[in-house]
Amino acid sequence: MKKILPILLIILYSCSYSVYSGRFPNLKTIKIERFQNKTTEYNLDQELLDRLSKDFINDGRLKLVEKNPDSVLKGKILKYKNEVYSYENETVKQYRLEITFKVEFNNLVENKIIWNEDNLVLSKIYDNKNSTDLKEAELNARQSIFSDLFQKILSNTLEEW
Repeated sequence: MKKILPILLIILYSCSYSVYSGRFPNLKTIKIERFQNKTTEYNLDQELLDRLSKDFINDGRLKLVEKNPDSVLKGKILKYKNEVYSYENETVKQYRLEITFKVEFNNLVENKIIWNEDNLVLSKIYDNKNSTDLKEAELNARQSIFSDLFQKILSNTLEEW
């Protein structure tokens, strides 16, 4: 038994991995520029900025700064489409919210673009059966899309598998 325990510990240790691998160890700070809102949805750019800022602060890998950042995130909100997705007995059952982004993540230390996506489409299907208000359900779907965008940014920039 004494010989098996060290072998098990070595195996477990060697199988572990971390998403905090330091793909770009020279990046310590980030500035998030307000995305240009090319849609008719009022204040969507500020809502996205607030959400991304909160997510980066909570994540903790990059410190959010306004001056002298190591990296910068910028983009555009190109399209906002909210449409009926399904019906039941001639009544709308579900909606589909789709937001299209242009996203660019720059490494200012090495003066290069780490990730660029010109037509990133993210969507959520929602209904209002768990909500008292259809607009509230749409806002929840929008926040979910913003969360998906943050995860997409991380997986294409900071995380290494």
